[in-house]
Amino acid sequence: MTKDQTDGGSGLLRVALRAYPRAARTAHAQELAAIYAEATAGAGRVATLREAMDVAGHGLRLRCGLGGQGRADEIVARAAPLAVVLCAAQGLAYLAYVVVTALTPPQLAQLGGAYLTVLLDASGATLVWLAVLALLLSGRPGAARILGAIGTLGQFPVVLTALPGLGTGRLDAVCSALLPSLFVSLLLLAAPRDMLGAASPRDRLAVGWTGVLALVPYVIMLVVHRTQVTVPIVTLVWFVPAVLALALVLARRDAAGPIALGVAAVVGLLRFDVPELVRLDPAWTSSVAVLTAVVVVFAWRRWIDGGADGRTVRS
Repeated sequence: MTKDQTDGGSGLLRVALRAYPRAARTAHAQELAAIYAEATAGAGRVATLREAMDVAGHGLRLRCGLGGQGRADEIVARAAPLAVVLCAAQGLAYLAYVVVTALTPPQLAQLGGAYLTVLLDASGATLVWLAVLALLLSGRPGAARILGAIGTLGQFPVVLTALPGLGTGRLDAVCSALLPSLFVSLLLLAAPRDMLGAASPRDRLAVGWTGVLALVPYVIMLVVHRTQVTVPIVTLVWFVPAVLALALVLARRDAAGPIALGVAAVVGLLRFDVPELVRLDPAWTSSVAVLTAVVVVFAWRRWIDGGADGRTVRS
């Protein structure tokens, strides 16, 4: 390894260790550094980056109360590919809109630079997530995590640059272009790499049906042209799986598939439901946000406790 590679590897390790809780980082920093140095000795840049992502992922799992082969870890691993396909399939609408608009120069000119920037950002993110999905299905989770993280980091400066020119559309831009990618990147990072192996036929089937589900809101929008009808339906498409997952977690039911789908449905909640929630009366928004936070935290603790019990999730 050259001196530049060594310095770069040390820098990556320092950043990765920030994902650990402070107590764990203080107690195990030297041990982790030794393991990292051994794993990356003579390795190239990509392998070094992959190891740093593994370190950061383990720290994130510890911070979230995961870190093992239990119930929660398996569900996160099953939810990650579903969230990726949701992010990619939902983004196809933005990609199609950019292509159609580009064929109509007057309509393209009416968009304005800021809105066009956000659309191009969302379209580029769609291509990234399609590539990430291909890597996951081919059994290359390490490369998928790296590509997803790089793509998401690349979105931040683009969206932030466009925000001043968006006016009242800032919330929609952040929720449609940035938050889904950020959530999926963190979910991929939190999923143990050894549990993200080559997809089984069952996993491929689940990914396929999730992709079909992701297109349902857009089909509804094409068929029904009344906003007062489409908005409630589209929000319920993602709200129902998420609520069902919470109910199953609270009931301690071993239903890994539905719970994983509910976790992945957060992508749709961020893209469609959060903007609609914020547009409600501020008192309603605050009440719903507080109630949701309480329920999610309580469910999370039961989820983690269920994983700590060592119970195996039935397929």
